[in-house]
Amino acid sequence: MTNFSPYADSLTPVSIGPFGDVGDGAYVPLQDVDNTFQYSGTVSWTKGNHNIKIGAGLMRRQARNVQSASAVGAFGFNLTTDSNPDQLTQQNNQIASALLGAYNNQSRNFNINPPDYRSWEPSFFAQDSWKVNPKLTVILWRPLRDLHPLHRST
Repeated sequence: MTNFSPYADSLTPVSIGPFGDVGDGAYVPLQDVDNTFQYSGTVSWTKGNHNIKIGAGLMRRQARNVQSASAVGAFGFNLTTDSNPDQLTQQNNQIASALLGAYNNQSRNFNINPPDYRSWEPSFFAQDSWKVNPKLTVILWRPLRDLHPLHRST
């Protein structure tokens, strides 16, 4: 078991020949962050037959979705010298190699610097509702929204 990172604190998987793996699976843990924060406000003002509204909003997005294939490493015990035409003998050789610590492969894949994406999206609007007469109202509305793609934070 390793504990060099809060995102890699699981049991290292060990593969012994045709037997099932011992330890945690691959691609754990999943780091999944998807946040949206919204702030907005509106001011209304009525004067005569005009109703004026102005408003602003701010949206902040955060995104992170990272998985490391084998953050705590992985060991495989299947030496070429363990090969034998008799399947039982081959499995016994593979178990013996594992007990002796004679592995044939080891790997570790850990995202040291996972990407964090952020964006700020401001928006504004102005509206004038003008009641020309009891049966006719003219509404003038002007939205302004600045869309920014997600960018990687440093």
